[in-house]
Amino acid sequence: MSIEHQKFKGLRIFAAMLMAASANFPLRSLAENGPPERITSQETVAQLAAPKAPAPVAANKVGAGIYSLGNRVWRDINNDGVRQANEPGMDSVRVNLYAASGNTISGPVLTSMFTDESGYYRFDNLDAGDYIIEVEIPDNFLPSIVNGGDVDGNTSDTDSNGVSTVYINNINYVRTLGITLGPGNSEPSTETDLAPGDPAEPAPQTNLTVDIGLYQLLALGDMVWHDANNNGVRDVSEMDTSVFGISGVAVELYAEGADPITQPPIATSVTNPRGFYGFDHIQQGRYFLYIRIPPVAYPKASANFNNSEDGINENSNGSQQGGPGTPVRSPIIELRPNTEPDIEIDGDGKNGNLAIDFGFVAANVP
Repeated sequence: MSIEHQKFKGLRIFAAMLMAASANFPLRSLAENGPPERITSQETVAQLAAPKAPAPVAANKVGAGIYSLGNRVWRDINNDGVRQANEPGMDSVRVNLYAASGNTISGPVLTSMFTDESGYYRFDNLDAGDYIIEVEIPDNFLPSIVNGGDVDGNTSDTDSNGVSTVYINNINYVRTLGITLGPGNSEPSTETDLAPGDPAEPAPQTNLTVDIGLYQLLALGDMVWHDANNNGVRDVSEMDTSVFGISGVAVELYAEGADPITQPPIATSVTNPRGFYGFDHIQQGRYFLYIRIPPVAYPKASANFNNSEDGINENSNGSQQGGPGTPVRSPIIELRPNTEPDIEIDGDGKNGNLAIDFGFVAANVP
């Protein structure tokens, strides 16, 4: 990907996501000048989890009660709903507190706060009663798979307790079930994931087991070009995208195992005037790309192609089995967080693979 890539704007195409309520998280088909800026897309897990000087969590004191409720929002890299040692907390995420009646919110937001640099939050001085925690979901993230569920019935402090999503004023949130505080000294006393400044255990009036896991969505791209010398490599002489980029080519995204003849694509991206295509907000998984109709002027795929996902940029990844004018297909592409080609290879960070290119030539080129 060339440095002229800037932030994609443009077409959003909705696709089925992990949870039914998460239909408000669009799978975006991108078609202008380059990939979007993704949250911490250039940071590795090691950087995110690097030790920082501990600071007490700035708890939000709600009233004059004796109970506290917290604990952590974290980046669930493998989306298993359980926080691992290498999965860092997420800072500056808004957390809302509601009063509840059972599992139903019973009024407006009581108060809000942002997670600290390690992902911790805590609401203090709460009265006995039922509460619901709501977390604002950052762009390009989805809630983890539900693992913890009912906070009152499962007091683990390493699982994700987000069970439902809501979409309010163009913002996505994930919510817990109702959480009962009190009466008496009835709260968990075995928490081990404590922030600096948290009450030492046992603290039977403090529930610090309410965790929310979020996992990052991924990106895939990026170019269809005229391979003038038919060598399957985007040479220095072919880097002028205004000349060699091919516009108007529909690139379709499929999950591994899908049949593009009988099944619709997850999403379609049409190349822009410089030949770039792209998809954003993709869940981790295994996919392939499919060009159903090659460019009219260049209907033949490059003779040399790389039929593997090896993270090498600027080579052709399209296989055309039926001859000029027939569909072209990529190899299987596995997308996983923090494992994709880094910025020095394809211009974005390790949460996107922008190294899947397709070269085409005229029909009469040998």
